[in-house]
Amino acid sequence: FNRLGKDHVGRSDNAAAAAPAAAAADAGGEGGSKGSSIADMLAAEVAELKDKRKDRFKRREGGVRGTLFVEFPQADDCPSPEEVVLDICRQVQASQSLPSRHLMRLLPVSHTCGISKDDITALAAKVAAKHFPAGEGAASIEFAVEFEHRASDKLDRREVIDIVAKAVQQPPHKVNLKTPQKTILVQLVRTVCCISVLDSYKELARFNVRKLAEDELEQQVEQKQQVTQKQQDEDGQKAVAAAQADVKLEKQDEKQAGDAAGAAAAEAAPAEEVKAAVADAEDAAGS
Repeated sequence: FNRLGKDHVGRSDNAAAAAPAAAAADAGGEGGSKGSSIADMLAAEVAELKDKRKDRFKRREGGVRGTLFVEFPQADDCPSPEEVVLDICRQVQASQSLPSRHLMRLLPVSHTCGISKDDITALAAKVAAKHFPAGEGAASIEFAVEFEHRASDKLDRREVIDIVAKAVQQPPHKVNLKTPQKTILVQLVRTVCCISVLDSYKELARFNVRKLAEDELEQQVEQKQQVTQKQQDEDGQKAVAAAQADVKLEKQDEKQAGDAAGAAAAEAAPAEEVKAAVADAEDAAGS
């Protein structure tokens, strides 16, 4: 929240009252010591910061095991839950460290209504008008609708998705389930329907911070394995090529040896024939 660079909550009534009191004491304290005046100012500032932090967020129980709601400040200069969650997820992905060992997912909620088809239809129309403008010159946005429910099974998944998808004017906008520019997340939690329009929802592992941290490590391990496997493949190919070269040389040597033996046999054959002819001639002369 602080990383997004804004002072999000105005002074509480107690802090606002403490500041003028400190200023008055400062202005009228010419007779007192300078050290006590600085100490009063620091004490007032610490008290103000404590009040701000106490009032900044409010914890709300959702009545569902494993789920906790955190209410954000409503001031105009405050970052939205979507902005904060997106920032946290990107920090987790970059640092490969979890902000909490008990945390699994962070799911922003920007719009709520009751769980009825009429309520969801009316809210979906407001959400679509805000995030998916239509009319002349409107840019086309590819979107998808994601549905989740917790301790609530009153409405059919397909019916809810159809209601929300039909609220977005098509064209100019169109559905893209694989790589949407924006994801409309619809969550039914007991008796409340929560709707948010999110960027990079699928790219950031559906805002699952644990998976984001693990994915980065897994990708590094996989890349190392791929490099090792590639090196092994290259070494294997070199070994196979060397073995094939050796076999080829052996065959060439065998062929050359065979050719030499054949030539020697061819040269020896006429000498034997001459000897046989002489022997025949001698026999004929003797007879």
